[in-house]
Amino acid sequence: AADEGGAVAESECETSESATAVSGSGKGDQESVAGVVLAFQHAYYVARDAEAIKPLLAKDSPITNLDALQEGIDSVARGTTHCLHIERDGADAVVELTETAPDGSETTYYQRVTTTRENGEVRIVSIEENSEGASE
Repeated sequence: AADEGGAVAESECETSESATAVSGSGKGDQESVAGVVLAFQHAYYVARDAEAIKPLLAKDSPITNLDALQEGIDSVARGTTHCLHIERDGADAVVELTETAPDGSETTYYQRVTTTRENGEVRIVSIEENSEGASE
């Protein structure tokens, strides 16, 4: 039997970690490249709050329009879940983000996330579409 709400969908997103890759949909942190990517997407899909993303961004990040970011968040149907597969590539991450809408339809996005370290925390500089998809 499933719990209320998103428990079923969340459990379908398997959490795993290896030397070079992390998968899951957890809260994340600012300790690692994968951690900050998880934190960004958790703020986007779970907290649904652009203000929660602000502390994750580097001071020189071009991502500055939180209103536009909030509009993007608001355009995603409530109840949509996400699952990430993050491969570290130095200070960058190659990300496969699978979004599952409440009707069960899935959309996969491929991104390259560039990060930097500021005041001991990993922060996001930019998130760009990665047309090559996930590396093999």
